[in-house]
Formats: sequence, C-alpha cells, structure tokens
Amino acid sequence: MDVKSKMMFNIIVDFFIGLVPFIGDLADAVFRANTKNAAELEKYLRKKGVENLRKSGLPQPRVDPSDGDEFDRMMSNGGGSTPEYNQ
Repeated sequence: MDVKSKMMFNIIVDFFIGLVPFIGDLADAVFRANTKNAAELEKYLRKKGVENLRKSGLPQPRVDPSDGDEFDRMMSNGGGSTPEYNQ
C-alpha cells in the first residue's frame, strides 16, 4: 500500500468515526488521523531521502540529523547552535 492510500484510509476512517455523535468525537480524538498521516509521510520522506542519496553516490550520514532525537542529542553535546531563521 503506498503512502497516499494509507493517508487516505486514515482520513476516511477518521471521518466515519466522527459521524457518531459524542462517542465519535471521543474516538476521533483517540484515533488521531493527522498524527498518523504525519508519521507516515515522515517515514516515506526519510526512505526516499536515503534512496536519493544512494542513487546520487553521495556519502550517507552515519546519523540522520533530521531525526528529532538525534538533533536534540547533537545540541546537548555541544554540536552547534540552534538554527536561526531570518525573515
């Protein structure tokens, strides 16, 4: 099953759960379709990034700096300052 199908399935299930008054709202809060979709998309993009690096011949980093836990670990070990966003 591809990413779009999984995400669409989560949205459809969320919609039908939400149709039931009150109980559906509670179940909807527990199901958390948006959170599941964000996790699915992140997993897909990480996999795609690794494939693109492999195809390009660039060296693959030992640790993925875009991973939240790894980023926090790098920052706590004095790995640099936090990124600045200028507008």
